[in-house]
Amino acid sequence: MDDNKVSMSALIWASCLDRPRTVGSLISEWGYSSPTSFYRGNFIKELLKEKLIEKKQERIEKTGKREILYYSIFEGYDKIAKERIKGKAKLILNDMDVWKKVLNDDYIRSTFFELEAIKELFNKNPRLGQIYGFTIPVIIAVGLVSTTSNLLKHGLATTKEEYKRSLPYIFEIYGGMVGDINVEGYLKAVIPKLDLRIMKKFSFVNNTEYVKRTTEKFDKLLEGAGKLKKFLLNLSGEDKEIVAEILEKL
Repeated sequence: MDDNKVSMSALIWASCLDRPRTVGSLISEWGYSSPTSFYRGNFIKELLKEKLIEKKQERIEKTGKREILYYSIFEGYDKIAKERIKGKAKLILNDMDVWKKVLNDDYIRSTFFELEAIKELFNKNPRLGQIYGFTIPVIIAVGLVSTTSNLLKHGLATTKEEYKRSLPYIFEIYGGMVGDINVEGYLKAVIPKLDLRIMKKFSFVNNTEYVKRTTEKFDKLLEGAGKLKKFLLNLSGEDKEIVAEILEKL
């Protein structure tokens, strides 16, 4: 795989995570006028060689033209993850076998990696997909599964409504993302489709290094919120009015 951090390979991979697609459909989805950008540089060939995509099937179009559907896979993902995932997210690498089991799940693929959501994540800008396609979708999916685990652990997701209301706020607090990435738009696309009953089956991630680290941060967050609540309850008179006025302006 080319070491160049800006690569059409990353955009192709991120675009075929939810279901198999043809190159033609990717051209249309990302607004390209011709297939030149996709075929120049042997991106498909390299992805196949590195075991990052596979050919799923062929279909005959009405015109008689035969096209190949490509489906992104995680078989060769360890190598590229080690090269490109940086910072605190590198903890994912310590339990990659566990996370690949999650990421390969049909529900996770169809929900967290739905192409419309991925397009929102990259602000419908294929250039961002070329830069972050191999990393950001995976990091966000892992982050959301981890956040869900913590919400369930602390009883903050007892109902579907509570879960969907709490998830974006908690995720934003300790998630952190690149400035150009549209996390808000992505969450708006994904959260309405989340099923808490299904998400509970991924509790086996609780022993991963990534979840353990985020749990520490989550616990500190709740501890701080508890102290703030206790402080506010003990206020009275003029102090209470002053604090209420400050909070209203935030």
